[in-house]
Amino acid sequence: GVTLCPTPTSGLRCVRTYDTRTAGNNTLARPLDTTVATLLTPMPLPNKFTSGDGLNTGTFLWNPPTAIRGPAIAARIDHNFNANNSIFGRYLWSDYNTLKGDPLNGRPQLYPDSPAFGEVFRRTSNLALSYRRVISPRVVNEFTAGYARFGFLFTQGEANPAWPNVPPFFFTGIDVPYLNTPRTARWVTTPQLLDNLSVVRGAHVFRGGINMRYYRHVDQRGQPGGINVTPSVTFSGTTRPAFIGTTGNSGFTPAPGINATDATNLGGVINNLYGLPASVTQVFISNLAQDTFLPYKTGNNITLYAEKHNLDQYNFYFQDEWKVRPN
Repeated sequence: GVTLCPTPTSGLRCVRTYDTRTAGNNTLARPLDTTVATLLTPMPLPNKFTSGDGLNTGTFLWNPPTAIRGPAIAARIDHNFNANNSIFGRYLWSDYNTLKGDPLNGRPQLYPDSPAFGEVFRRTSNLALSYRRVISPRVVNEFTAGYARFGFLFTQGEANPAWPNVPPFFFTGIDVPYLNTPRTARWVTTPQLLDNLSVVRGAHVFRGGINMRYYRHVDQRGQPGGINVTPSVTFSGTTRPAFIGTTGNSGFTPAPGINATDATNLGGVINNLYGLPASVTQVFISNLAQDTFLPYKTGNNITLYAEKHNLDQYNFYFQDEWKVRPN
């Protein structure tokens, strides 16, 4: 095996160590943070060391689960009352849900015993009803009404049974098995009315119609503009150096003879284990009507950015098909 170096600055083919608990290194006698220990202890040990530096860091490799669930249903009816009157109807309904994690969007289940980073629920429905009336041998009218609706929900942090009480801590060099980002959801509904009239008169076929669409878009986001509305606490060794003589100055003695990269990594580990935050961020959604900010959380509900778009569209057309000559 590899032996330990006799001193921090001497020895060949040996490993130098740094004990954060000794009085010489931990001059303020800081204790290890119990909250951090509670979060890190359940994580599995690394099983792959070709990633990282092969000594201080490693990775955990496994195949996280995922599942796709439906169903999809379709129904259709065609009926002729007589030669001049007929109806048509069609209804489509489907679920296409991604469960047990969403690896396609980078939100799998990180470790075997941890909750998924999110699931996706998609629901689609579509209805069309049509009535065709032959008013005379030369006049035909067809009326169609219906709607299309699509909704999806990316649960993200809500896939965690502990939601919304998910820790806001994000450590340096450690992938945590939780996500505190709220949902992204969207529902788009479009009712539609169409009417087409055809009239044959001599060498002309006149056609006219109207198409009315009422677009309704409801959006709900926990990341408006890509900014998370939930708090985030980070422990960067660059933002907050842990060593004496630096801007952070958390009371730890610099390791002698260590290179700059390893010193930064060591500082990050110290910040992680001793719960020394480097940055705390929180975004609040504004209430423009009252010139104030909405609370981050009310009860067990996270305040989300919500908006609605309404668009009414009216299309008309008229055409004349004129057969100049019989052939």
